[in-house]
Amino acid sequence: MVLVQPTNLKGLRNMSAIEDRVCQKIQERAAFGFQKYGTTLLRTDLTTLDWLVHAQEEAMDMANYLQVLIEGEQRRLEKATNEKSKTFLPDSTAKRIEQADLNP
Repeated sequence: MVLVQPTNLKGLRNMSAIEDRVCQKIQERAAFGFQKYGTTLLRTDLTTLDWLVHAQEEAMDMANYLQVLIEGEQRRLEKATNEKSKTFLPDSTAKRIEQADLNP
């Protein structure tokens, strides 16, 4: 794979290593797309509506991925909170709190 280096930066580095890695991934994704589809994003066979639908489909996929991660993080935090409260309270205190919650 050939990586294209920007020529308009005149040797200046104004990106962090994070941005460098993102650029690398974009180039790798473009190479993968070209191998799979035999074309680049400069194709002319799609209408504006086609591009919009493709973008919407990608955004919906991303929303699904985010939802999975959000729900996983919520479960992790709930579990950590429950474990923390159990860890720092003696059993007798925890039982009194539970009883107080049940019988206000």
